Amino acid sequence: MIRVIIYCMSMNIQYPAEVNLKILASLEVGKWSYLNKISEGLARFDEGYRVYGSRLKLHLAMLKDVGCILDTDDWNELTKQEQEDYMKRDLPFAMAFKEKNVKNIYQITPTGTEKFEKIRDVCLDRITQRILHIRNKLQDL
Repeated sequence: MIRVIIYCMSMNIQYPAEVNLKILASLEVGKWSYLNKISEGLARFDEGYRVYGSRLKLHLAMLKDVGCILDTDDWNELTKQEQEDYMKRDLPFAMAFKEKNVKNIYQITPTGTEKFEKIRDVCLDRITQRILHIRNKLQDL
């Protein structure tokens, strides 16, 4: 599997597992994010390469199906008061939500965080973590 990921990276092809890991890595714990910001987060891992639109939505739908992320439907289930309280705590998200009229928002779940950390810390050695750029802090590499 690791050889396949490295081969795909050298061919500038993104293997689905790599994209899913990077999506989970780009979502901050406890914060909602929107589609364009997630796409920008993926570009942070690999300069100049972004996963756009429907392809990114397919990955997000799969992560939703396995319980790793919440989506717009889950946001809409929150009460108006809970939504307003969140907006007060995360002003950049609130501004983007109102100004850009974002419709596709996502949040990592505790299960998603647990699975990501398990993959990152238990399944991947330090060199592979560095290749995939999935450490949050530079000193962790």
